[in-house]
Amino acid sequence: MYGASRSPRLPLPPPAGAQPRLAPMRLAVVARDWLQERTSGQGRFRGSKGFAPHFPEIARLANGHGADTLLFSLWSHNADTLGDLPRNELFPRDTRHAAVILGVTRNGKEEVEVWVRLRRSPVLLHQEFARTADARAGKERLMAGLAGRIFGSSLILICGEMNLIRTQRTTRAIVDDFDVLSRLRAHGVELVLNPIHDYMRRFEMPVKRKALASGTSTVVCVWNRGLKDGSEALLPWAAYRKGETITDQIQEIELPIASQPGVRVGILDLW
Repeated sequence: MYGASRSPRLPLPPPAGAQPRLAPMRLAVVARDWLQERTSGQGRFRGSKGFAPHFPEIARLANGHGADTLLFSLWSHNADTLGDLPRNELFPRDTRHAAVILGVTRNGKEEVEVWVRLRRSPVLLHQEFARTADARAGKERLMAGLAGRIFGSSLILICGEMNLIRTQRTTRAIVDDFDVLSRLRAHGVELVLNPIHDYMRRFEMPVKRKALASGTSTVVCVWNRGLKDGSEALLPWAAYRKGETITDQIQEIELPIASQPGVRVGILDLW
């Protein structure tokens, strides 16, 4: 069962090189699909958002398909209503994956937790801004603390932080106000992991993701499906490599949790 919620743990940006190394070879992306989920009976979710009580089953399934890292869509777990998520639910017995990345809401605010098997507690990250139009200060904070988002050759951008780069309205050309692409190259970033809350409909988001993938190597996004009015993409994830879309390389596992069709899992080979 889940433990009692504790007081919030405030993330402190570590110095360069202090973060644990993430080196995914095979990534599992995990999304919740409100349009497919079962809302009653066996297998129903324990909250309006999140994946409880299915974390151990998801971890075992991903392991069975050779994944070494699990990336969940955000709103992954609500510690305010369900208590803290025990570590052994993310790393159940007889599993071997190296890392889990998920969003945990605590005291009404969400943090991204980066769990590494060899560490007893997660690295905590919080979103600095959400939209291109947001104040410049949030973008400057993210760039100033960029080393705290880099795990080996992997960078984590949370939801709308992808808007660090923008597009010119008339030409759709990429504008890199913060010299992001060259900074990532200098840091040796080869993979950008971008967990998202819900579907981003604006046309420029794929353009920005492709640009970031051309400046690094691979960009992978995953979100919750079914929370937006109007149409959404059928798939709750996307991937880009060398500036091209490679979403079709994500192999979806058919009905990964038999009792809950609202859990969707895809597997992507990264290297």
